[in-house]
Amino acid sequence: MIDTSSTVSIRSGLIFSEMDGDFIMLDVASGKYFHLDSIGSEIFRELGQPRSFADLCAVMNTRFESEPGQIKTDLLEFLNQMEAKGLVEVSK
Repeated sequence: MIDTSSTVSIRSGLIFSEMDGDFIMLDVASGKYFHLDSIGSEIFRELGQPRSFADLCAVMNTRFESEPGQIKTDLLEFLNQMEAKGLVEVSK
């Protein structure tokens, strides 16, 4: 489970392409396709290199107009969903 002390990155083995601001991904191992909308894609772009949750949260706070606490909550939820689907790697 991802928490505020986690470092997150895109899992190796995914093939992805950007189309009109959205990401389409293929998990080669499972054969499943995934689609990220523009907000999910914005987060995904930042995970090309391992990023601490705190750093990622700070970046998203500069890009989106919302309460910092709401961005933190939404980001944790999104990243935990990505982890559950096997799309990100997490370290502590």
